[in-house]
Amino acid sequence: MVIRLFLGLVILIGAMWFFAWYRRADPSVKKRARRIILIYGSLGLILILFVSGKLHWMIAAGGGLVAAIGAIIPWINRLLVARQAWKFFDDFRNKHRTNNYQTNQNRKSNSAMTAA
Repeated sequence: MVIRLFLGLVILIGAMWFFAWYRRADPSVKKRARRIILIYGSLGLILILFVSGKLHWMIAAGGGLVAAIGAIIPWINRLLVARQAWKFFDDFRNKHRTNNYQTNQNRKSNSAMTAA
């Protein structure tokens, strides 16, 4: 119990020291620090899960993610093709409307000239 309390206190003091430094650091140093913390934190978490024997669910989730991505890729491809077809027909429709509008304007001006 005392060891856990001591480790918790050390982690709390370390976090307070880090955030005090982080507030004063330059933006470029902050960016590098975030990247290092993310990489080492992820590796540390994976190591802890491996040592404690709780990593098996992450491997299963990774396999499920690979299967899900394999099933989603054809649907994404279909969506992209449908989007391309929509843009083509939408552009065609807009050009057709513009041409009809211009043709109608020309007819009105021609009929006004012949009536006068």
